[in-house]
Amino acid sequence: MRELFQRRAGHYLLLTIAHLVMTLPNLGAHSLWDMDEGVNAEAAREMVESGNWITPFYNYELRSAKPALLYWLQGTSYQLLGVNEFAARLPAVLCGFITLLLTYELARRMFSPSTGLLAGITLASCLEFCLISHAATPDPPLLMFTTLTFTLYWLGSADGRRWWYVPTAAAMGLAVLTKGPVGLALPALIIVLHLAATKSLRALLCWRTLHGISTFFAVCAPWYLLVTIDTKGRWTKAFFMNENVNRFSSAMDNHAAGPWFHVAFLFVLFAPWCVFLIGSVWYSFRQASRPLALTPPEDPPSAHRYLLIWIGTFLVVFSVAATKLPNYILPLYPALAIVIARFLDRWRTDPMAIPRWMMPAGIAGLALVGSVIAGGLLIAGGEVHLPMKDFNPFPGLGSLAWIGGIPLATAIVCGLRLRQGDRTKMLGVFSSGAVACVACMGAFIPLAFEEQKIPKYFALNLGLKQTDQDVRIGTVNWYRHSLVFYAEREVARIPSAEDANEWLRTPRPVFIIISSRDWPIVSAKITRPYREVGRRYDFLSRDEIIVISNQDTAGNFLMPVSRP
Repeated sequence: MRELFQRRAGHYLLLTIAHLVMTLPNLGAHSLWDMDEGVNAEAAREMVESGNWITPFYNYELRSAKPALLYWLQGTSYQLLGVNEFAARLPAVLCGFITLLLTYELARRMFSPSTGLLAGITLASCLEFCLISHAATPDPPLLMFTTLTFTLYWLGSADGRRWWYVPTAAAMGLAVLTKGPVGLALPALIIVLHLAATKSLRALLCWRTLHGISTFFAVCAPWYLLVTIDTKGRWTKAFFMNENVNRFSSAMDNHAAGPWFHVAFLFVLFAPWCVFLIGSVWYSFRQASRPLALTPPEDPPSAHRYLLIWIGTFLVVFSVAATKLPNYILPLYPALAIVIARFLDRWRTDPMAIPRWMMPAGIAGLALVGSVIAGGLLIAGGEVHLPMKDFNPFPGLGSLAWIGGIPLATAIVCGLRLRQGDRTKMLGVFSSGAVACVACMGAFIPLAFEEQKIPKYFALNLGLKQTDQDVRIGTVNWYRHSLVFYAEREVARIPSAEDANEWLRTPRPVFIIISSRDWPIVSAKITRPYREVGRRYDFLSRDEIIVISNQDTAGNFLMPVSRP
């Protein structure tokens, strides 16, 4: 058995177990998050419902925010498993798993099998990667295809080889089908920068480059052409201008932040491995700047330079971009995982590789991470009261504060192993603790929000989802994108209280959703009979949401209806 876990097959088995433990438990047990999961899951459902696998629609209107590849993956999952949350999220799990294997193979080829295994575990058990591997969003397939691009380029160009052009271009084409030009622009820029850094730019001046360009367009151009024809150019114009040019040049959807936004968030979302972030980057810079003759052959400067260019390009570009979201720099996570893994693996095998104080500092940082998790859950669950305006606790979170004890216990055991000088076992304990902590966070914390997430409850418990008759659903000054998915019909935005009043006279069942904050104004303008169907607190609105209808409990209209 010991020999098995020293071979590739054993490493694959360990990575598979770790990833499945951190993603499958409770994957479909909680409802979709708004807005991204709700929009993507519904767009895929409408694609399957309509049979139109070319043009994306959401709420039965053209959706130009993203290309179609994610919807193809989710639609296929629906056809195999039915339309539900598990099926909507399963593509993320599979894409995350393939990304782990690619990261392992890249680190193994760059450095060593042990570095590859540690890089895979590091990536799998960092907070942001685990969250994304649960999410029905385009980020998991984009990360997979981007990592595939960088892996193929490195493997195909190492030692002067030239077979990387076509497969790398194909991978970029798939990335562009997933999220648009970012799937080409950033990987291509990084490849060019690496070629320039290695004085190999002439490698692009050959016929293989033309083959790569042809392959790229052969992969992604047909769908873009078909959707352009099908929508008479409306989708293409809206996508490239609004979702790419405008998003880069101006802050959209109030997602503006300073230039240090992404660097700061790395210390949060790469937890718990963020405790080694500074030391790892320092070590990689040191190795990258060393002459080849002074560097151990198993730690080549070229590999460190490539990883640093990969990381630095994503950080700089998206730090300059006006719109900022944490997931924008997700494609650098595999490179950062490899950098951290190499730092730790060298420390494991070479006592002189890094300063002695760095590892005790990392263990202390892990204890701090555990304290922050425990304290944050106690505060969010209302167990510890802080004077915060308009804050409503999530009662289930306080009981999960024990999750913070996992990093704390791990830090204690790691400290004991460090004192004994057993570095390999210390890294094994740290890795196990990281997997356990992040797995528990991914499996249990989302369930605590379920009582205050209302779209699924409204659709299934208040009668908004009805497959045997035609109903109208509208909202006034409130909207949750996943409501369309759960109701399986259009949810209209009602512009005013007067329009809501007119809706109630419609000769078919009507449901109108209004926040209690707006209810006094709206109710004052309503003259038609109505019935309050139910109400529930929505944590995103920090308000109680009300549902009214034009029918009584028996399904009879509350006013005379003149049918044509």
